[in-house]
Amino acid sequence: MSLPKVTQANLIDGINDTTENVSKQQIREIVAALVGEAEQWLSSGFRVDLFGLAIVEPRYVKPIRKGTLVRNPADGEMMPSKGRPAALGAKAKPGSKAKKALASVSLNSKIGKEIAAGLS
Repeated sequence: MSLPKVTQANLIDGINDTTENVSKQQIREIVAALVGEAEQWLSSGFRVDLFGLAIVEPRYVKPIRKGTLVRNPADGEMMPSKGRPAALGAKAKPGSKAKKALASVSLNSKIGKEIAAGLS
């Protein structure tokens, strides 16, 4: 069982329900501007803290030479690599607000049991 998703449309609807005199289109434009600004900072090499919910930072992915022995995660067998060039990737980790939100949920509660079942 997988966890249910909250989409951008769900978030926009939720914001629209709690704000007055702001249209959904205006909210979409604000969210798009926010994401665009975060992408620019990230691509400039900065660590981006998304309101305490998540922290995204650039990371360096080391190259692997062709023929280097690597472990196949499916069966643990060592096999030669096809090779991979160095690259930049993104690393995301939970922020303080996300940690606090999940810490407040008891595993014995109904929602706690649902979350645990969706993750196992």
